[in-house]
Amino acid sequence: MNDLNKTLNTFFFPNLGSYDFFTRAANQGYPNAMFELGGIHADSRLYPDAAALSPAIKQADRKKAKACYAKAAKANFLPAIHELAMILYSEGKTEEAISYLSFAAERGFSASVGNLGLILYKNKRYKKALPYLFEAGEKGNTEALYHAGKMFEGILPNTQRFKDLRKAQYCFTLAAEQGLEESREALQLFLVRYLGK
Repeated sequence: MNDLNKTLNTFFFPNLGSYDFFTRAANQGYPNAMFELGGIHADSRLYPDAAALSPAIKQADRKKAKACYAKAAKANFLPAIHELAMILYSEGKTEEAISYLSFAAERGFSASVGNLGLILYKNKRYKKALPYLFEAGEKGNTEALYHAGKMFEGILPNTQRFKDLRKAQYCFTLAAEQGLEESREALQLFLVRYLGK
């Protein structure tokens, strides 16, 4: 059992052994290793007390994470494409992020489907956002489902053309049943507004 724990620690926990392993594998061209290195740097997992790190060290680690994700993205590794897109979005590079998320979403990467829908929604690109939000919502993303419901309700600016009260109620109900408080409140308002309840 101790040998098994040692092996697991070497490969799955953030220590120098796993870092060296992933570095060697990444240097040999394995995109999943590049992705793992990106995660180690993104979370500053090489440091025992990552929360106490200076902003400069965190920024340097984030830059390394971005480079690792970019290398893996060149190999079309969808999780890396997604993470790279989210870093780009956090840097204010919305169009580039949307491009990467679209690529991953079109290939069925569900995290990208949800985040793409939410980013498009936040940027008031409702027509493009709606199918992504609804798809992500159907797969359990309650925030996406809630926003799809708001669009189906048709009361947001420029969303009247999407109005479908049955779908709105469905979205609000499902998201509320899954515990999203915003959706529970939206459902109550919806019921009062349209059904007089």
